[in-house]
Amino acid sequence: MTGSIGDLSLAGEQAGEDEVFEVRVLPRPPAGVVGVDRVGAVARTPPLPPPPRPVAPSSDRGARGSLLAPAPVTGTRRRLVVRAPRASPTDRAQKAARLSSLDRDVGTGLVPRSVLLAELDRVLHRGRPAVLLSVGLDLGGMAGQNIGDEELTAAVAHRVSTAVRSGDPVASFGADGLFVLIEDVAHQELAVAIARRLVAAASGPVSLRGRMVEASAGVGVVLTHEADAASSDDIVRAAAHGRHQARALGGDRVEIASPVPARDAARRARQWPRRELERAVQNAEFLAHYQPVVAVGNADLVGFEALVRWEHPQLGLLTPPAFVDAAESTGILVRIGTEIMRQSLRQLGRWIDRLGDRPLTMAINFSTRQLAAPDMVDTVIDLVRASGIPHGQVVLEIGEASLTSEDTEMAGTLIRLRNEGIQLSLDDFGSGSASFAALGRVPFDIVKLDRKIVSDMSEPTGAAVAHAMVQLGHSLGKQVVAEGVETPRELAMLRQMECDLAQGHLFSRPKPAGVIDTLLERWVSPTG
Repeated sequence: MTGSIGDLSLAGEQAGEDEVFEVRVLPRPPAGVVGVDRVGAVARTPPLPPPPRPVAPSSDRGARGSLLAPAPVTGTRRRLVVRAPRASPTDRAQKAARLSSLDRDVGTGLVPRSVLLAELDRVLHRGRPAVLLSVGLDLGGMAGQNIGDEELTAAVAHRVSTAVRSGDPVASFGADGLFVLIEDVAHQELAVAIARRLVAAASGPVSLRGRMVEASAGVGVVLTHEADAASSDDIVRAAAHGRHQARALGGDRVEIASPVPARDAARRARQWPRRELERAVQNAEFLAHYQPVVAVGNADLVGFEALVRWEHPQLGLLTPPAFVDAAESTGILVRIGTEIMRQSLRQLGRWIDRLGDRPLTMAINFSTRQLAAPDMVDTVIDLVRASGIPHGQVVLEIGEASLTSEDTEMAGTLIRLRNEGIQLSLDDFGSGSASFAALGRVPFDIVKLDRKIVSDMSEPTGAAVAHAMVQLGHSLGKQVVAEGVETPRELAMLRQMECDLAQGHLFSRPKPAGVIDTLLERWVSPTG
């Protein structure tokens, strides 16, 4: 759900932890235009003089703060003082220490996605008022480009970071744009003012691919304390939805969003009827996106992981949590998995041809239901043979949670595939005891560290655990892959641990084949 808030012309200054703004309320959008705050080209007014003594706070201040509004200045112009709830000295000291230690990207100053999500979880747990903002760009004359592009992210990150306080985390979510989390924002007026600052900072001429192009910005806004106990994932999706709405309507816009529709949409998506999933299969709406896998020692490209996405005609791009349960319960998942394997092997063949027979691998996820399907071994072998890819360059990835000590039939299926020369990878290694039991029954070639092990490496104990898991994998004769690598520091630590391979947002998010094609031009030299 979105809310129409009218058009605001703002100027402001920061007074301690309060925000002071002069606001000119312009007419609301015309009938039929819902939830749009159009920035347009309204010039900023000069900074305000020190604010007058505010009126007494309202009786319902509490944790949500209060809005102190002196009498209107002239006409429809008025001064707003939005007073945030004061954090205790201990809270401020803890936050300062936490944010000063963040592992920021040297080139952009951005924090890892995992750090911003952890900060959001902390805010929700403590019930502090805050705003999450999602920033996206549209570039004139550069169709198909978005803020997920690494060069564009670097160009815009500094602009956005300078529009907020130094301690407010700004993170790149790849193709999902930049996200900013700002605490102690209890009112919509202040949230919109901040969003407008980001619009003004991000929009304008941008240098990209050697050209100057004009960028317009759209910002989705979610007040976390008005989220009706929504999860951090709900809030992120809602902010992204608001950003999509703002960009779809064109120009520099701010869109207020609620996590309720995003949460409800996710719940409805898990209940897809069989006929809808069958229609999607028939219309080829399930597509493979690819995430590069690199050698830790020199960051050289060694392969890809194929990840399924649903290009829904109404809802856009859906990730597996939105549909995989329904697909598995209806049996459609086997057909989807077969199609993804066919697509990914065909694409790997194209990349190998292009790069001069470079021995790239393709990792493909398999579920319990797929492995239990009749004739699955024959189906896999037929697909590999038809692709012309050497069997040893195909990796089947099995989640740790899919394995049980009693399932001897599944173990037998995996052994048959391994005997055909196909590599086997154990995903989420270290997330549970089943990993160690499985290694004794199935000849896995690769173990992939659970992403939480990687994200916990910032703590000494977490680093020790990660090192121990890498050593354990090597002692068992397995290649070790680290998943979810987001920062240069994590990569450096993995090098010290002599981890073999890595993948994560530091290198690239999962992207369509066409986008990976452009990355290969910069990743691999012309001679291969």
